[in-house]
Amino acid sequence: MMQSADEQLLVRVGAGDSSAFGELYDRYADRVLALLVRLLRDRRDADDVLQETFWQVWRTAASYDAGRANPVAWMLLIARSRAIDALRRQARRPMQELNQEPSTQRDPANHLQMLELSDRVRNAMARLGEDQRQAIQLSYYSGMSHQEIADELSIPLGTAKTRIRQGMLKLRDLLGGLAREVQS
Repeated sequence: MMQSADEQLLVRVGAGDSSAFGELYDRYADRVLALLVRLLRDRRDADDVLQETFWQVWRTAASYDAGRANPVAWMLLIARSRAIDALRRQARRPMQELNQEPSTQRDPANHLQMLELSDRVRNAMARLGEDQRQAIQLSYYSGMSHQEIADELSIPLGTAKTRIRQGMLKLRDLLGGLAREVQS
């Protein structure tokens, strides 16, 4: 079977080729960073986790298995895992250590926009069925993996994945152009 260009890059990275690593980073850092910003809601934290993510890619590229995931999905899963770890570390920190304001509160207009967007998302979540809403909340707000959600809800893994996917599709329909509004 023919390897994709990304798979070939990962093989080279696994062999210690720093130029291949640089090419892989240049190709995907923006995409990984976008996911991290969305998950962590803070650019500085996302930048730190981006470094952790690519450090792990560098260290574990030799163990990459093309049969389990394509290279992009593999890197995004690493990023998601590192983001969840960062969120858990933050949750364990005492509140008095968190002395900085969220970035949205520095600009009152930005803060107001975020409140409005948050309200729209909350209303859309309320329109989901209980099963879908619960699975999405456990995944995105509690940072649980699909397997952890299945265990928590005492349902099969496939059912947990289906509830999340169907719920996210319904949210996309309910929220319509929200993503375009946030980008502008």
